[in-house]
Amino acid sequence: MRRVKFLYYISIAALIAVGVLFVKANRYKSTISMVSTIKDKIIVMYSSNFKRMYEDSKQRETGDMAMLCIEGVSLLKDGGLNSVYLRLGEGTEDPYTLSGLYLEKNLDKKYKYVLIDISRAQTKYGRKYDIANKVCCPISMIISKKSTSYDDTLLFAGRIKSIIDKKYGTLPVHIITVDDGDYNQSMGSMGMTVEIGDAANTYDEARECLRIFCSAVLELAGMER
Repeated sequence: MRRVKFLYYISIAALIAVGVLFVKANRYKSTISMVSTIKDKIIVMYSSNFKRMYEDSKQRETGDMAMLCIEGVSLLKDGGLNSVYLRLGEGTEDPYTLSGLYLEKNLDKKYKYVLIDISRAQTKYGRKYDIANKVCCPISMIISKKSTSYDDTLLFAGRIKSIIDKKYGTLPVHIITVDDGDYNQSMGSMGMTVEIGDAANTYDEARECLRIFCSAVLELAGMER
């Protein structure tokens, strides 16, 4: 009887081990597939809330969000990824209706895109973190549950967070899921809003965080090398 029980427990342990390996293998395949997806697509940076500014902003003419987008696209291009900046103009529509119109007009349907909508939070906490001798602020990746790209985007955000957490453990990186709208994220193969800091942070702090975010994207894209 003891021998039977022993064999029974051994069988259960073996099944659990096989299940864990199966999950890990599937995660690995999903990550590799998603990495290939980034390399094969155009990363579009834009800002639905392009009028938002940081404390002490000196970019009143160009705009803080526009400057972040321009710098982000430059960093991604320098790293070998295909990236473009989509500048939005004035309009009477609400920010997401306006950005949706611009995306619809400018995205060529024969290509696939990763949409990154750069913004900042409307709060005024101004939280600051000393990261590698630079002052930084929190990063939030906001993903709509209503988006058709939700699953792929969530995996993408998770890998970005994992890379940043490993390198800069004290820098808060949040993944926030919402279900109150699509926010144009379904227009891309992956899509998210990236909020960097809030109204009480400075542009320089946001720029340092943007560099960290873009570096993580490039590191993820280089996983197959």
